[in-house]
Amino acid sequence: MLQTEDKSGSIDQEVEDLELDAMDNEDETTSFVQIKKHKQPAAVPTPPPPPPPKIPTGDELKPPKCVSGKANCGVLHDNMSVMWGEMKDAVDSLK
Repeated sequence: MLQTEDKSGSIDQEVEDLELDAMDNEDETTSFVQIKKHKQPAAVPTPPPPPPPKIPTGDELKPPKCVSGKANCGVLHDNMSVMWGEMKDAVDSLK
């Protein structure tokens, strides 16, 4: 206990009261390492898990079929030969 000189003794009483309060509130005293006491959160209901993804089977795995019409093989051949010629010329120009 801390002793101080005072005619009325009120300071001694205040110091003694503070020391007793500090002993009563040991859980609330501060230190260099501060650990806060957290209350447990209220239980929050969790939503049910989503259903598993559907796995495609059979016809769903096949790519879609092109049904826009008959292919014109002559036009297709002409276009491919033009593209081939352009690529061949580009390669020759690099040499």
